[in-house]
Amino acid sequence: MPSTLRLLAIGDCNSSGKTPDTNVPKALVKRLAADGINCSLDNLGDAMNSSREGLAKARAHSAPADILLLSFGLVDAWITTIPMFYISYYPDNKLKRRTRKILKSLKKRLRHPLFKHWIPTGPVVRKKEFQQNIEQTIEVLRQRNPQLKVVLWGAAPTDDSKRNLLLDEYNDILKTIAKADNCLYLDTTQSIASSPRDEMFDDAVHLSKPACQHVAHALEPLIKQQINHTPS
Repeated sequence: MPSTLRLLAIGDCNSSGKTPDTNVPKALVKRLAADGINCSLDNLGDAMNSSREGLAKARAHSAPADILLLSFGLVDAWITTIPMFYISYYPDNKLKRRTRKILKSLKKRLRHPLFKHWIPTGPVVRKKEFQQNIEQTIEVLRQRNPQLKVVLWGAAPTDDSKRNLLLDEYNDILKTIAKADNCLYLDTTQSIASSPRDEMFDDAVHLSKPACQHVAHALEPLIKQQINHTPS
């Protein structure tokens, strides 16, 4: 094991957290440090990121990592109007932000009941592309370090039961990838199931600080398991 473990986190808002110090990767690094495992952390998680942004960030991130902590699905599975029109959040610029604002306003108007039978809807990233994005993200980063160990953690449930049914399908894709590609998988829902929802979430989708601690606690043995399989 290297003297300092290089941890790379890529994901959506629940990877980035509401603040740089309140998120799952940061909580995990603190737990590992308490056990004498030194880690450097590159947290590339960000709000509204889908697996498309994750793949783009993996391609742009030149530094090799020892452990990849990967979590997507929350944005990918979001049902939107005319999903074929999408403006990525990474890399971002002023023009994209302005255009995105206009597109969001248009999509909101098109959700009117008068249009619902005529305007297509669907997930931001369809399941086939989602699987390809996750697999390619892992492949790109393993090209920089063939010994890279990967831990996938699923999207936590929202307060929308219908959305959660689709999220379950995206989480199942992560499980499938983990089995096929020598990765580990954490069931995030299970890791926070013992506590009331209002304690685990700050709002409809964002994990609270206690929830980040719960997930980090569940991830810690998986990271240690991967470390034990990393050649010195």
